[in-house]
Amino acid sequence: MKENILGLMHQLVSGGFMEALPRVSIVITVKDEVERVKVLVESLKRLEYPDFEVIFVDGGSSDGTYEFLKSMEGFKVLRAEGSTPAGGRNAGLEVAEGEVIAFTDGDCVVRRDWLLMAVRSLIEGREQGIGGVGGPIFPYRGLSRLSRCILNALSIPVISGGSRTFSQEEVRRLVDAIPMSNAIFWRGVLEEIGGFSPDLRYCEDADLCYRVRAAGYKLLYDPRVSMEHNWKVKGVMDLWKYMIRYGRGRADAIRKRRYLFSVINVLPSLVLIGFPILFALGVMLGGIFLWLPAAFLSLYLVLLVAGGIYGYLKFRDALMFVITPVVGVITHMGYGLGFLYGLIRGKW
Repeated sequence: MKENILGLMHQLVSGGFMEALPRVSIVITVKDEVERVKVLVESLKRLEYPDFEVIFVDGGSSDGTYEFLKSMEGFKVLRAEGSTPAGGRNAGLEVAEGEVIAFTDGDCVVRRDWLLMAVRSLIEGREQGIGGVGGPIFPYRGLSRLSRCILNALSIPVISGGSRTFSQEEVRRLVDAIPMSNAIFWRGVLEEIGGFSPDLRYCEDADLCYRVRAAGYKLLYDPRVSMEHNWKVKGVMDLWKYMIRYGRGRADAIRKRRYLFSVINVLPSLVLIGFPILFALGVMLGGIFLWLPAAFLSLYLVLLVAGGIYGYLKFRDALMFVITPVVGVITHMGYGLGFLYGLIRGKW
């Protein structure tokens, strides 16, 4: 790994990049995750980049996270008690000194070449109008086998619906959005659009990316810009709760920002509503009304099994064959129910 980084630095110097590498401010929002933050801090200390600062914004931790960060030297630590992650990132932006702003989360682990790769990609794409760059987030090697399999399952398109949040794609391409757990932007781009929307508790990254693209900039997914996810989800019940919260958050964000709506957002909820109706009609009327729900359920099961086979072949872990269909059902049902609840309880 170190030899690869040194080789990359040599290429940057030879290509004229190193002399012009900009100062980077890494903004990280945290709350009540002291053990994971300790792992993150150690990875930040190993970053191979000539000029960067780290800004932690604590949202009101009560488990010692804030005290631990304050005890560490070399970091800026802010307290933004009660703020949303969006509000915390805005607070970090206000004190940031870098020309480039990078974002990650407290439950992530950065790789040594993360900033080098990200800045290189950002600089290379500047003339093409690239305003922000993101990349894949792989399971942290310290996670349990089950947690790693759940994360890997969420990277499979038939499970995630193509979401960038858990993507492990190996293709470099333009995208509509990048998650703030692994993102880097030109500071001027963020200032131009006014930063994050602090009223959004969830999907603030999708909102920011929409406004970046509306301002005329492009977003790039680059598989070289990677890091690891020290995820809090340890099992299927944790995943269920996470998806319920995420579904509610997505519904809330769409109520406040109609432009965030897409068919894929409401599809799980539509299926949850439509399938029982079709099944009831099938029982009462028979014929095509009975055939349609049976055909849909059969197709869905085939897709889940295909996802399990794909997961096994890609990750070479037999557990993937079993866990992928389970993750699919929990993800789709949990998100769908959460989205419906968010729509019902919200004010339009």
